[in-house]
Amino acid sequence: MSKSSKRGLGSFFYTEWLRIPHDYLCSLKRNEFVFEIVFPLIVAVACAVLYYYFDSIQVAIDKLSNILPTILAVMIGFTIMLVTQLTSGSNDNLNKLKEKELSPQKILYSSPMSLYQCLYIQFCNSLISEITLLAIVFISMFVKPMFPPTWLLFVIFFIEVYFVANILLTTIRGVSNFYVTLYKV
Repeated sequence: MSKSSKRGLGSFFYTEWLRIPHDYLCSLKRNEFVFEIVFPLIVAVACAVLYYYFDSIQVAIDKLSNILPTILAVMIGFTIMLVTQLTSGSNDNLNKLKEKELSPQKILYSSPMSLYQCLYIQFCNSLISEITLLAIVFISMFVKPMFPPTWLLFVIFFIEVYFVANILLTTIRGVSNFYVTLYKV
């Protein structure tokens, strides 16, 4: 347990997991931030507004509630496999990732980051996002029969669309980084 978690909220509630999203945001370059954060926000706003305008948010949440748990289970398994491969493997390809310097260089906690560290942070953050989205889907399934207000459905739908887009784009970037590094494209 770190010193920072012994005071404030950390003394009552486990907050160390928040380090992963923090490190992820600190490790993003501007174009990566736009690709993985801003673009999914734009997509989520556009989808939520369109579905609200056509009064179809309830239908969209119902459809997402039917398909997302299965899709997320597969994605969580895929992400865990990537994290496991990064942390337990030792071969020339992983050594390339550990030695690959980032350009421009990224600093986290006063140390330069390797591509290996960035990928590890990225995949761990993706795993947290996938689990968070799964929890949100279950919450929406719980709240749905209670006839929640439209604004709450709008927020839930917005969050679900944002996380789906963010997770997909994060996975695309992570796999692309693997590919480019290992095959020197």
